[in-house]
Amino acid sequence: MENKRNSKRINFKERVKYGHTDRPNTEGYSYNISKSGIAIKSYKALTPGSKVSVVLYSGNNPIRLEGEVMWNSPSNQGAQAQMGVRILSRTNELEKVYNQISQP
Repeated sequence: MENKRNSKRINFKERVKYGHTDRPNTEGYSYNISKSGIAIKSYKALTPGSKVSVVLYSGNNPIRLEGEVMWNSPSNQGAQAQMGVRILSRTNELEKVYNQISQP
């Protein structure tokens, strides 16, 4: 399978809230980010193609991002659900976080 990402994923575990646009009320955590996306684990994954609001709690100021669910892996036999979100707005703020954590 061809990798279509423009940047490498970096392990990054931070608290998030997410939900359908303007209602980020489901708790979870990120487990990796790239310059253009974030992977989230939680008890509930949204359907691919869904628009999603994500609040990333990193540092002193939460970052609110808007995106689209690209893939999901629903919870199964006690395992947490996972989903990948392509960020469509405020990508410069996500890129700042990415650049800070990717520094040696």
